[in-house]
Amino acid sequence: MISNFISLLKNSWKDLTANKLRSFLTMLGIIIGIASVILVIAIGAGAQQLIVSQVSKIGTNLVGVLPGESDETGIPASAFGMTITSLKRADATAIGNIPHVEAVTPYVNGRDSVSFEAENQMYDYVGVNSDYINVEQTNLEKGRFFRKDDIESYSRVAVLGNKVEEELFKEIDPIGKKISIGSQKFTVIGVLEKRGSTLFGQLDSQIFVPVTTAQKRLLGIDYINYLRAKVDKAENEGRVREEITILLRHRHNITDEGKDDFSVRSMSQLLSILKGVTGAIQAFLILVVAISLIVGGIGIANVILSSVSNRIREIGLRKAIGAKDRDILIQFLIESGLLSFMGGVIGIILGVSFGYLISYLIRYFTGFEWYFVISLWQIAGAVLISILVGALAGVYPAYKASKLDPIDALHYE
Repeated sequence: MISNFISLLKNSWKDLTANKLRSFLTMLGIIIGIASVILVIAIGAGAQQLIVSQVSKIGTNLVGVLPGESDETGIPASAFGMTITSLKRADATAIGNIPHVEAVTPYVNGRDSVSFEAENQMYDYVGVNSDYINVEQTNLEKGRFFRKDDIESYSRVAVLGNKVEEELFKEIDPIGKKISIGSQKFTVIGVLEKRGSTLFGQLDSQIFVPVTTAQKRLLGIDYINYLRAKVDKAENEGRVREEITILLRHRHNITDEGKDDFSVRSMSQLLSILKGVTGAIQAFLILVVAISLIVGGIGIANVILSSVSNRIREIGLRKAIGAKDRDILIQFLIESGLLSFMGGVIGIILGVSFGYLISYLIRYFTGFEWYFVISLWQIAGAVLISILVGALAGVYPAYKASKLDPIDALHYE
C-alpha cells in the first residue's frame, strides 16, 4: 500500500515537473491567496497588539469621560472634533472624591506657535492638572510637574515633551528658560521622559500647561474637552463608572437617563471596541482574499482536466495492465494536492517575508511598535487550506479519469 502510494507520488511529481511553467502559473492563484491570508492575519494580529500597547502607554485602570451622549458601544460626537461644552473642571474635581478614584485630571487641547530665541515651531499644548503624571503613568526626566498652587493661580509655567526639548533647546538646559506660546510667555519647569508615538498622538511633541492657564490665557473657554480618572483596581472600574454617571447626572440636573450630556468609558471598554473593529475588518479582508483561493482552485481543476484529456491513452494503458480505478483517482488527486501544497508553501514564504518587511517599514516611518505576529498553528492551517483547495479542485477531474473505459481510452486519438 505504502509502496504503491510512493510510486503514484513519484509519477505525479514527474508529470508536474515535465511542464514547469504551466505548473507554476497554475499555482499562482494559490500562492497569491495564501500569501494574502497570511498578511491579513499577521497585520490584524499586529494591529491588535499595537492597540494593547498604546492603551497601556496612556495608562491602565482608567475611566474617561467625554462630553456628549452615546450608547454603550458608540462614540460621542466630541470624539470626532465637535465642540460640546457640557463638561467643566469642577466635574473633574468632584469625581476625584469618589471612592476608589486615585487621581483625576481634566484636559483641554490647543495648538499654537511656540518659540524660544530663534526657534519657532507649531506644537500641540495640553492643559492638565497636577494629577496628570499619576493618571497617565509617566515620569519626569528633569525638573518638576505642576503643583496645586500652579493650577489655582493660573501660573504661566510649562512642562515639555521630550521631543519639544530636543527641537527647541538643542543642547541647552530648558529648566527656568522662557518660551512663548502664541503671545503668552511661559517658564519651563520640567521635561517629561521619552514616551514615543501612540495612536492617540505624538506624546513627546506636546507641551503641558496648567489647565486653568490654558482655559483663561490661551483658549478663552470655561469648559474642558474630556477628563480621565485612575481607578485603584481593575475590578472597581464598573463601580466607579456607575458612581461617575450618578454624580454627573446630579451635577448636570439630568433626570432622564436617555438625555445624558456625557459619556463614561473605561480603557477596557475602549480596548474591547477597538479589538472588535479590527477583528471585523480582519475577518472581512480574509473573506475578500479567499476569493483568490477559489480562483486558484478553479485553475487547478482546469489544468487537471486538461491533463486527463492529454493522457487518455496513458490511462487506458495503465488500466489494461492492471491499474484500478482507485489508483487513477489517487494519482490525479495527488497531482492536484501537490500543486496546491507547493503553492501554499511558496505563498507562506512570500506572506511571512512581506509581513516582516511591512512591519519593519511601519515601525521605521511611524515609530509605532508594530510587529509581525503569527502563530505556527495559523501557518499550519494555511498549508492545510491550500491542500484542501487542491484536493477539492481535483476531485471531479480525478473521478472522470478513473471512470474511463480502458478499450475506448486505448483507441482514443
